[in-house]
Amino acid sequence: MRVETGLLDLETDRYAGKGQAAASIERFVSAARAIEALGFDGATMPEAGYDPFLPLMVAAEHTQRIRLATNVAIAFPRSPMVVAQLAWDLQKFSHGRFQLGLGTQVKGHNERRYGAPWTAPPGPRLREYLLCLKAIFASFQDGKRPTYFEGKHYQFTLLPPFFNPGPSPHPHVPIYIAAVNPYMCRLAGELCDGLRLHPIATFAYTKDVVLPTIETARAKRAGNCRISTSSGLRFSPSAATTPRSKQRRTTSGSGLRSTPLPAPIIRFWSSTAGPMPVASSIDCPLKASGRKWRA
Repeated sequence: MRVETGLLDLETDRYAGKGQAAASIERFVSAARAIEALGFDGATMPEAGYDPFLPLMVAAEHTQRIRLATNVAIAFPRSPMVVAQLAWDLQKFSHGRFQLGLGTQVKGHNERRYGAPWTAPPGPRLREYLLCLKAIFASFQDGKRPTYFEGKHYQFTLLPPFFNPGPSPHPHVPIYIAAVNPYMCRLAGELCDGLRLHPIATFAYTKDVVLPTIETARAKRAGNCRISTSSGLRFSPSAATTPRSKQRRTTSGSGLRSTPLPAPIIRFWSSTAGPMPVASSIDCPLKASGRKWRA
């Protein structure tokens, strides 16, 4: 069981439209140090007024143990290569403590706030985005035998050595997606290390829709799945998943081999009365992937 908290908490005044307190590097440093000293397992950074990646690099420099995660970065305004480079650097410089949390946001925010086109339904588009990310990560690690991806919405077919950051001692970047509807829950179960629930998700919805959907998706992918649940009191409905251990990918012959390892946990925590984790663990091995991925 792991407990995490926000590197930058969202104050009530911000939700009321009254703006937010100015942040600084010093504030992020002191918050990261305090989170680690208090015994938390991780710190997350939202994309709410600030870039979610940059503060985590500062936190990585000033901590040794806690996991660091975007919660969540908005995917579509950034290309898969842009996100892959950010995640690869953070995972390397944090010595394997980074977790990439991604979300789609809604059409209005993409088009009107980010100035990014909304070209297709978000679920199928995010599926391709994740597959493209995984292909880029594999290519970073093994530049001599790049893993390319070609889909309807995204393609990755070129990586000259000059632009390849090269292999990392921590090549697996755990990926989490924000999930509310069943499609996104299935996508998390099929392709991701975990998911982060939206604050509107209730306990009943999580139990009746989210967990069964993840279980079904993981069973189809891995052939078996086990979910165990527990309960707790006084929680806000925000949630996240954290893997108990990393997945290692190794190249062998003509394909990638995924080493089966213990899988993610869904956890709730309180944003007001102190962290109080609950809920379930999901244990499934990961399916091997080929060297060239297509949607």
